[in-house]
Amino acid sequence: GDVCVGAREWPGEAVDIPTMGDDGFEYSEGYLQEGDIPTFKIYDVSEDKIYSGFPSENYEFADAQIYFIDELHGMLGYELFLDAGANLVSFYTLPDDNSIENMVGECSGNISAVLAEGMAAAYIGGEWIGTLTEIDLLDGYWILASNPCTLTGYGTNYDPGRVYDLHDGANLISYSSLYAADISSAIPDDVEDLFLGILSEGYAAMNTDTSGWVGSLTAFDAGVGYWVITSDDLSFSYEAGSMARAEIRRYVETRPSGSAFEVFQSPNQAFYFVDTITLDEGIIEDGDWLLSYNGNVLTGIRQWQGVMIDIPAMGLSEAVGTEGYLENGDVPSFKLFKQSTGDLIPLGGDIPSWTENGMYTLVSLSEMQPVPEEFVLKNAYPNPFNPVTTLEFGIPMDGDVSIEVYNLQGRVVESLVSRHMEAGYHSVVWNADNHSSGMYFVQMVSGEYLKTQKLMLVK
Repeated sequence: GDVCVGAREWPGEAVDIPTMGDDGFEYSEGYLQEGDIPTFKIYDVSEDKIYSGFPSENYEFADAQIYFIDELHGMLGYELFLDAGANLVSFYTLPDDNSIENMVGECSGNISAVLAEGMAAAYIGGEWIGTLTEIDLLDGYWILASNPCTLTGYGTNYDPGRVYDLHDGANLISYSSLYAADISSAIPDDVEDLFLGILSEGYAAMNTDTSGWVGSLTAFDAGVGYWVITSDDLSFSYEAGSMARAEIRRYVETRPSGSAFEVFQSPNQAFYFVDTITLDEGIIEDGDWLLSYNGNVLTGIRQWQGVMIDIPAMGLSEAVGTEGYLENGDVPSFKLFKQSTGDLIPLGGDIPSWTENGMYTLVSLSEMQPVPEEFVLKNAYPNPFNPVTTLEFGIPMDGDVSIEVYNLQGRVVESLVSRHMEAGYHSVVWNADNHSSGMYFVQMVSGEYLKTQKLMLVK
């Protein structure tokens, strides 16, 4: 089992390995009993890793016996724990039979699909079909499981110095080492500037010119797959050593309680990085939560900890629980959940549309007023003005909006707004520096709504 019953340093030639038995005293509790078959491990001192040892022959334990084993074959084991839903994984070693059927054999029937970069395999009608037929040590994989399960296996092809050839854009790759490593430390200095961002399962990191790596993803971990986004073609190997490394900074967050804040992981995801949150009253506090939505459907949640952070936004996929999630071209909305009051505050800003594996920087998000119940064009302020005035207006639903300025002769002299807009409160500024003093009329049209008011420009 897990109880060590003997050890011997390898002298470079045949050696005896002791195996201790239970003699009934407390100190030998858990030791071998008559008929037990011992298991073996090999500790490689120079590489600081442990292999599972497979003997060429197995012998049952008996007191005061000697057994001859021609060969003890060392193999490195892996153990991947899968959650229900989408899991982004990779392998640092593989068995000789690396077929999809063999690799998921322990979870057969529980895994519906395995997705790689540009390839996939689906379990349909009791068999695997698709272009993806084998697991590769260089690649990362999304594994879709219906229930939690564990994949285990052994291999002899462990190589933390494995070379990765990346193309410009997004690459779904593995992590080759047994030991975790800080992102910046693991990427060679001569190519680090070409790494724009890294996405894992629900977490992301972005390489910035001013602050280095920012985001909730801080380290590479064994058994995890990564979308690596680069600005050019390149080749590299991870600089990941043994477990004797400096302590790795980790982003640790707590989720608010309640099923209303549950987000299912999707293999299709994007991340919006934000540095500044502005509220009408008060400030965002460490421990508050930032949430992304598609309409009324929650697509991501991240806890604010005082520095630039990534907000995940999940996309629609074949994974269970992703119904109503974002699709290419959709624009997510954001809210702030205050832990001290429980208030849910809408946030607005210049928000890019969603695309799979997208990474976006938001200059800031600020508190938005609630959506109005009816159309409204507020009185311009100031009025009279010279030469700038502001018009605030609200629309209760998404729609086309036109706001134009007319002179006394009824001719359009300025078109301030002419586009499709989201429901909510908006504002527009008219700079009339190029127009002469006098009376003007501003008219807002949206659907059947039409409103006109007078403006007085005084220079």
